[in-house]
Amino acid sequence: MALYPFITLLVLLSSVPPNDDVFLSFRDKDSSGSFAGHLYKALIRAGIHTFKYDKGIRRGENMTLAVGRALNKSKISMIVFSENYASSTRCLNELVTIMERRRTSGLVAIPIFYKVDPAEVEDRTKRYGEAFAKHEERFKEQVYRVKQWRAALKEATSLAGMVLHDRSETEFIQMVVKKVEKRLNSTLPKVLPAQSVPSYWPINLRNLAYHPFSVARELKY
Repeated sequence: MALYPFITLLVLLSSVPPNDDVFLSFRDKDSSGSFAGHLYKALIRAGIHTFKYDKGIRRGENMTLAVGRALNKSKISMIVFSENYASSTRCLNELVTIMERRRTSGLVAIPIFYKVDPAEVEDRTKRYGEAFAKHEERFKEQVYRVKQWRAALKEATSLAGMVLHDRSETEFIQMVVKKVEKRLNSTLPKVLPAQSVPSYWPINLRNLAYHPFSVARELKY
């Protein structure tokens, strides 16, 4: 009888869907080769399956559809607000979709402020103000798009986020990864109730029973 929960656990592990854990939204001009790239690698090393548009979209694939699919499969979206984030319409369109998914499907959105003051992003001053002034000029016939971007930016900056401040990037990335791991573990179900897991099982096996999806993610990647 003691083996039955373990057999059930193995069956469940074998059917874990290959969904993304994290959707990473960033401006490649600012951080693809540095912060965002290092964050992506750190998340992957931690066993956290992460979608990054320049890695997850095949050549010739429709970007809007691919981003929508990736967000539908993700549990968390990390938005890396950098100096030039708002100058990219791709980033702003992603942000609109992220906020929509947050409201409709419970996607967790975590803003990360990289070498930019949160107030600058929220109030659209400095680089953000310059970017929106250009958008308003460029999209005179599509005012609704600029309004959507403004609203999404305001909603995102109202969320609890993480700020680089004067920390080293390495230390900050470690903090971000730990926060993501904590959020993911808090949302993963315990498949087997505690009373059904024998006390003589080793601690690592009991953890496997409690959070098989988390452990399966580590094994897969």
